[in-house]
Amino acid sequence: MSYTAGVILACGAMAVVIGMAHQIWLYTRGHSLITRRQFVLRIVNGLLLLTTVAMIFAGSAYRPQDLRLALLLWAVLTVLPVAVIILALVDLREIQRVRHQRQAELYQHLAQLQSELRDKGADKR
Repeated sequence: MSYTAGVILACGAMAVVIGMAHQIWLYTRGHSLITRRQFVLRIVNGLLLLTTVAMIFAGSAYRPQDLRLALLLWAVLTVLPVAVIILALVDLREIQRVRHQRQAELYQHLAQLQSELRDKGADKR
């Protein structure tokens, strides 16, 4: 691995660590609107990304001589990003579900307010 690629990977790993720390800080302080499930999904995604970066570094620093070990390394390095993509899609669907639920609650609240205003208007007549 070239020096530039190593620096880019290290910067990416630091960005993931900072993002995870930010998510943890917001969630524990109660400043986040995400659900517990979304929080867990995001932390697991970050850990999988960090594992992938660490395995890339380990694979480039220590090139396995055993063919089975090299195949296992490449298989895991293929499966981990796919798992990250799948978990990101699950998180996206969770965001859409929560947004739809909150929008429905807002519409119900607005309908209730409209009904109350209509009833007040009928009482005045």
